[in-house]
Amino acid sequence: MSEIQNKKLGIIGGMGPLASTEFLYTIYQNNIQKNEQQSLDVILFSISSVPDRTGSILKNSEQLFIDALLENCGKINELEVDKIVICCFTSHHFFSFIPQEIRRKIISLVDITHELVAENQQPSLLLASKGSYLKQVFTSGNKYGGVSDKIIIPAPDDQDKIHSMIYDTLKPGHDPFPVIGSIRQLLEKYKVQSCIAGCTEFHLLNKYINEKPHHFKIIDPLQTVAQRLHHYMKSSPDSVGITAGNAIN
Repeated sequence: MSEIQNKKLGIIGGMGPLASTEFLYTIYQNNIQKNEQQSLDVILFSISSVPDRTGSILKNSEQLFIDALLENCGKINELEVDKIVICCFTSHHFFSFIPQEIRRKIISLVDITHELVAENQQPSLLLASKGSYLKQVFTSGNKYGGVSDKIIIPAPDDQDKIHSMIYDTLKPGHDPFPVIGSIRQLLEKYKVQSCIAGCTEFHLLNKYINEKPHHFKIIDPLQTVAQRLHHYMKSSPDSVGITAGNAIN
């Protein structure tokens, strides 16, 4: 019998829709049981109408996103899920607004990123949205000593290029291979061997990057959650780890 049978995972997705749908597929790809009735129950809220996170930050309209985040956290919690994944890295900046009783269920993708960077022990280039760079989602308040200096933040012009990869190619579901080529160029420019999938859209690349000649190392917390799901579903609330983010000034 599956160790996580009768457990229920909630995913707040739609940010963007293709990424959270791919994450759901990855979960079952790694955890399907011979008897499907013993597989994990997963509830996916694909709420694509949620305000854009970076747009909310740039337009100083964060409260609209916070309201949507709280509403959907409350709804999914009412379904008695055991754990929650919020499938957007930028949203982690706003976790301090989520009630503690719900926040304790959240599997923090940012904390998992820190764990993976520590395991990798090599500098890695952060691929993220402009909102995450601006709010320093990955480099403020992290509890893993010596990790921040292993997260390489690209220069502003390269941040713009990475943001364009997300919004102009990956979110709309266009051919991902030009993005893969651009990432390889960035890795060479910053003289690193690995990158961090600091936006959920980069999870879409996993099915391609292990194929030659595209291979490079990508630290992908969504892939890790799927592969280590038994651990995260069984862990006590206090051991899951939350990077709460900073309150809005």
